[in-house]
Amino acid sequence: MNNQPPLSTTIAQRQLTIVIPAYCEQDRLALTTNEVISAALETLDDFEVIIINDGSTDNTRAVADILATKHKCVSVIHFETNRGVGAAYRAGLEAARYGNISLVPGDQAFEKSGLLDLFSAVGKADMIISYSANPRARSPVRRQLSRICTMQLRITTRCWLRDGHSLYVWPVKLARSINIPPDYSYHLVTLVSLLQKVTTYAELPVTLTPKPDEFSRVLRLGTVATLAWRLSLLTIASFARLGIQPPRKVALGARFR
Repeated sequence: MNNQPPLSTTIAQRQLTIVIPAYCEQDRLALTTNEVISAALETLDDFEVIIINDGSTDNTRAVADILATKHKCVSVIHFETNRGVGAAYRAGLEAARYGNISLVPGDQAFEKSGLLDLFSAVGKADMIISYSANPRARSPVRRQLSRICTMQLRITTRCWLRDGHSLYVWPVKLARSINIPPDYSYHLVTLVSLLQKVTTYAELPVTLTPKPDEFSRVLRLGTVATLAWRLSLLTIASFARLGIQPPRKVALGARFR
């Protein structure tokens, strides 16, 4: 049996910290942020948006500062050098004021409809995991890597996940208890670790914008190698938990299918 207590005290209210990492996103950051704010206003009780300017060399710093001036819910953290999405997530997690956290890429990779559904699901399970409703929007190489990663995640977590690398909502208190790497593998490490700690999780589809991988750096050889190494270590470590019940999947209803 899973002996972890339910997180009802953490997720009772629909409150969310939304982290937006941005590296040289001067042309897309404002649109992404405005869509996030619009979706949050429609669905959440309270929220904050934390933009992480990840050492951008273009006009992203100025765009982020203007957004923070325009919207009271927006704050900005500036990195002087490019540190990567894992470091951006860790900075947002440390600064988070609410009990749940999500990360939305600053390159407008997801349609607003997906943000609406994701934010609407806050509080319906201890953690929310999304998957792509239109996976063919991704490049063939990215699709194949996602398939391989998801298959290994199913073995590692013993949860029949649809996707291992999409939008999410995670409980802040438990996420802070995890030793998170500063690189791109932060997502896999946190996902696997949280699925060993929570009582319930839920999945829902989100729609990708056209060519979502156009500005992504996940397909770099070094990044792929790091992800494969981290996931292999997680899989080996998971064998020690074979007798422990995995978390229960919660059905969200027809709207989220």
